[in-house]
Amino acid sequence: MESLPKKQNPAPVSMLRSTSDLSPTDRMNESHMLHWQEASFINLRESANQNEQGHGRPHGNVTGIALAHNEQHEPDSTVSRLKTILSNIPGLVFECTLNGNNEIDFSYLNEGCQSILDIAPEQLRANPHLLLDMILPADRESFLESMQASAASLSTWNWEGGLWIEKWQDVKSVNLRATASRNRQGKVLWSGIITNITQSRNEKMALDEITNRFKAIVSNIPSLVFQCSLNNQNDMVFNYLSDGCYALLGAHSDTLFKQPERFIEIILPEDRESFFQSMHQSAANRSPWNWEGGLWIEEWQDIKLVNLRASAMLNAQGQVQWCGLITNITQSKKEKQELERSNQQLEELSSHMALVKEQERLHIAREIHDNIGGNLSAIKIGLSSLIKGLEKQQPVLIEKAIKLEELVDCTFDDTHKITADLRPGVLELGIVAALEWHAREFENRMGIPVSFKTNEENLELDMDSAIVLFRVCQEANTNTAKYAKAGSIKIELMHQADEIVLQISDDGIGIKPEDKLKKHAFGLRGMVERVQAVGGRISIEPGLIIGTKILVRLPYNPCYKLDI
Repeated sequence: MESLPKKQNPAPVSMLRSTSDLSPTDRMNESHMLHWQEASFINLRESANQNEQGHGRPHGNVTGIALAHNEQHEPDSTVSRLKTILSNIPGLVFECTLNGNNEIDFSYLNEGCQSILDIAPEQLRANPHLLLDMILPADRESFLESMQASAASLSTWNWEGGLWIEKWQDVKSVNLRATASRNRQGKVLWSGIITNITQSRNEKMALDEITNRFKAIVSNIPSLVFQCSLNNQNDMVFNYLSDGCYALLGAHSDTLFKQPERFIEIILPEDRESFFQSMHQSAANRSPWNWEGGLWIEEWQDIKLVNLRASAMLNAQGQVQWCGLITNITQSKKEKQELERSNQQLEELSSHMALVKEQERLHIAREIHDNIGGNLSAIKIGLSSLIKGLEKQQPVLIEKAIKLEELVDCTFDDTHKITADLRPGVLELGIVAALEWHAREFENRMGIPVSFKTNEENLELDMDSAIVLFRVCQEANTNTAKYAKAGSIKIELMHQADEIVLQISDDGIGIKPEDKLKKHAFGLRGMVERVQAVGGRISIEPGLIIGTKILVRLPYNPCYKLDI
């Protein structure tokens, strides 16, 4: 008896009652087994009879019923655990059937009913039509159709739609998923869950919108959008190719996904080395990948010139990945080449025109000097003789002859100026002498002080370069006199290694960038064309503080001539 827990020890009472009235005792109780230190359920059954002294003597047997007792209490424990689990599921767990009116009848609803539908479980069980009322009109038909299809084939009932939550004045997106079976009455029984998918659906819609926007943008890009990476074998593989793949490469994207080496094969052999060099350099430095080359498109038997430009990064696997564009530049390249050809032809034409112009200047200067100068000399001599031969009695004729002689002298001066402008004879003495003469002549004529400096007094320069430098100096100083309002001009001629440098600067108002773009800025353009014709460079810019600075650099090559 000591093994029975005291608080659960009614067995002696039943035993005493049995001995007193000699009735059988049947008692189930919990026995504490000291040896195993655990509780065990037993059944004691006994009967009583009198011994020789007339006392009641019980006798019977004790049966262990722990297993039977546990099996009896196990369902209650399972239900309790199941209720705990269901109460913690973030959704509406339900069990329902169709009643005689073919309407939903809920037999179970967990507490998720309140959080999902804002309706108490008992309220929805009493009024199951509330669920159908909450479903958006646009989704009601699909709800009923999916339910009827599940009932007809006992298949999984799966439905997504919107519910109007009156309290929040908002739409909630839900997913209903339930397993169909038949209960004992033969009715269709659904056991399932209704889950709130509003956030995930909104995220999906946002993702779909971004995806559609990306596709719309990509579809309007006149290039092939791609994503590629280097695999473990250091080979290029494509992860994404836009719809323009076939139009540009003559191969479908599926083909290049499976056989990325096909892209390498269509690169012209002479461009493959630069392709791999640029790719590996980008991979090593994580720098932008920029490459231009030719592709042989077998299907069209044609070469396409393309530009590849992509940004490099590391993907989740630690591999180098590029996202970028492959652009067809065949047409633009041809147009660029054509433009370069046209510019070259224009430069050659300008150079030829400058040559012809100088030749014409030289020819006109010689004609004026030889013919007009000779005729003027003859007229001068004739007038002198005429004046001496006239008698003093004819003062009027003498006066007229003297005026004609003065007019001839003025014509001589004008002729010399014209021939000097056309082709200064001083150029025959060298560029240094010519620029010194020009500085003095310009200062005397315009009244603007001009300083000249050189680091080589006996500089020998071919006539073509000398003419270019002289004409640039002439044009620059003429522009200064016309527009700059300058107080002084500096001319510097320097021999630096293999270059001749001419710098002309003034302290005037300075040139503006837009001045060089004016329609009638022929003088500035003429300077540029002259310098470029002999392989030189020229810059015409504002000074650091005031004025304008013109810098000319010509290659020093005394043997270079244009046969002027």
